[in-house]
Amino acid sequence: MLINNVEIAVQRKNIKSIHLSVYPPLGTVKISAPLGTSESYIKNFALSKWTWITEKRSQILAPCKESKEKEYVSGESHLLFGTEYRLLVQVKQNFVQNEAQNVCIDGDYIKVTVKKKESVKPALEDFYKLQLKERVERFVSKWEEVLKVKCEGIKYRTMKTRWGSCIPAKKSITFNISLAQKDLECVEYVVVHELIHLIEPNHSTEFYRILESNIPNWKILRERMN
Repeated sequence: MLINNVEIAVQRKNIKSIHLSVYPPLGTVKISAPLGTSESYIKNFALSKWTWITEKRSQILAPCKESKEKEYVSGESHLLFGTEYRLLVQVKQNFVQNEAQNVCIDGDYIKVTVKKKESVKPALEDFYKLQLKERVERFVSKWEEVLKVKCEGIKYRTMKTRWGSCIPAKKSITFNISLAQKDLECVEYVVVHELIHLIEPNHSTEFYRILESNIPNWKILRERMN
């Protein structure tokens, strides 16, 4: 199937819902659909996800651009819960006594007001941590009740290879601050994933059974995390 000059591989098989994936190294787009799904339905589904498809293919096809270190300057693009914002940095040297540095959302901008430019990155990281904490704790409260578990401690820090980690013996979970860049559906998936480790410490068959029963589209969400 060809859509907007992008070839999409379609496979119909015995599944309940439609799945979309974009694979490296060439940004290959594949759609798996239930048996009997019409071509028009598949096309409309693909078009409804076109923004995500385009972004995902761009990430795969231009890894150097994506891996470029952030400079934390005005005009730079930053994601917050899946929404793209531009950074607006204001260096204000004449702070009054006890006046705090500030980070806030202002329309399409993340506005950062600091005393010196070196403070932009830590100020933004603190803002992301605060925003993530609010959403994560809401999801934890919701899913503790559903899964009948209790998390005794939540931490937030920067991690290079994980979105979250759980220590079942201590009933504690640590979340990667960078998770604040992902959309809320992905954030919720990571919360559920880590909470299930309080029931099943390892990625056992039972772990995935519980995950599947609570987050049926977890494989799609996992792919979106990459």
